[in-house]
Amino acid sequence: MPYGQIPVMPVATPAAVNYGLPPPPAPVAAATPAAPAYLLPTPGHYEWVPHPFPHPTIPAQQFFQQVPFVPVTWTPGQLQLVTGGLPAPGTAPAWNADAYSPAPAQTQAGFALSPWLAPNPRNANIPHVLWDTATEWPSQMRRLTVRGLVVDFAGTPQFADALAVTPAQQRVVLSVSPACNALWGPVSVEQSREGGVRVADVYWALHRYLHTQVMESDLARIYSMDRGRERYRRMEYACWRRCMDAQAIPGALAAEGMKRVDFLEGSTIFWGMWCRRDDNGNIYLCVGFCPP
Repeated sequence: MPYGQIPVMPVATPAAVNYGLPPPPAPVAAATPAAPAYLLPTPGHYEWVPHPFPHPTIPAQQFFQQVPFVPVTWTPGQLQLVTGGLPAPGTAPAWNADAYSPAPAQTQAGFALSPWLAPNPRNANIPHVLWDTATEWPSQMRRLTVRGLVVDFAGTPQFADALAVTPAQQRVVLSVSPACNALWGPVSVEQSREGGVRVADVYWALHRYLHTQVMESDLARIYSMDRGRERYRRMEYACWRRCMDAQAIPGALAAEGMKRVDFLEGSTIFWGMWCRRDDNGNIYLCVGFCPP
C-alpha cells in the first residue's frame, strides 16, 4: 500500500446485521392508483409541502432528498406565511437570531414563527440549530452563532421559554413528511405550561414521535407502498447506522428494533420548520431534514 494511503475498511451491509426484529412480512400486492397512497391527504389535511427556497441554487427536491413531493405553486405573497416573517433561508447573511423581535413579523404575516425553529437565514446549507434527530436528545442541542461559534442551546432561555409561534398557541401541529403522515399521522404538540407552546415543547414532541418503535403492522404497510421493499432495505440500513453512531451500546439499541426516525433513511439532521395553513385557516408547521 502506498505511504499515506488510508485503507478502505469493509462496511457491514444491512443483510449481515441482526436487528432483533421479526422477519419482514410478506410483500403485499399494491394497487396502482394515480398517486402513491402515502401522498394522499391525511385527516386534518396537514400535507407536508417543500419549502419554496431551501437554497439559492439547489432545487428543493434535491436538497431535502425526500421524494415524491406534493406539488405546490408558491407566490411572493405566500412567502411571508411560510417564513412567519423571517428571512428566507440563505437570503440574510448578517441575520442574528439574538436580535430578533416578533413585532415586525406579525405586522406582515399576522403571526411570527420563532427563529429557533426556522431554517438558517444566513446560510441554507448549514442549520443554525444543530441536532441529529437520530442519535441526540433535545437536551443535547447546540446552535451556531452569527460569528460561527457552536454553543449550547438546550440549556438557554431561548430553548425553554421562547414561544414557538406568536401569538401564543395552546396546540401546534407538525407535519414530518407525506409518508409519516399517512402511516402515523402528524405530531400534536401541547403546551407544557400556561402561556402557549414553547420551543422546547416542539422539539421534545418531535423526538418522542421519531423515536417511537415501528410495529409489525407498520412494516406491512411500508411493504405495500410503491417500492416498499426498497424502502424497507434503506430503513434497515438507517437503523444499523443509527445504532452504530449513537453514544450508547449498539446491541442495546438494535434490540429495540426500528424506529420511525429510520423512515427518514439517514437524512436526520434537523434543517428547520416553516408554516402552512390547514383547511380551517389554522397554522401548522412542516419539518425539514437534511443528510449529515
